[in-house]
Amino acid sequence: MAKLVIFLSILIVGCTSSSPVLYVMTGHQNQKQVIDATFQHALEHNPDGVVSAWNDDTSDKSGYIKPMYASYDWKPPCRHFEIAYFGPGTKVRKYYGQACRRNGVWRIY
Repeated sequence: MAKLVIFLSILIVGCTSSSPVLYVMTGHQNQKQVIDATFQHALEHNPDGVVSAWNDDTSDKSGYIKPMYASYDWKPPCRHFEIAYFGPGTKVRKYYGQACRRNGVWRIY
């Protein structure tokens, strides 16, 4: 049920910018700048399956973004991705989504 709520939240806020969606995915606003920078870099430069990791030393939180494959559901370029979040004493949480580049910025749809 939690993944469904997150997925619906992604659909609601996803078309505006990647940062709010990544915040919804990870639940941690303090890391949104480093997560968004990693997200933009990974989708723009990484080949499919290659991970870009992020880490916040002040909170011991970390994660990664992994582009999975190209998508042609909407006007390209679009990519499916996996985002994982690791927090102290928590299980790994993974989420999946699709982002498209518009005006030089990757946005989650």
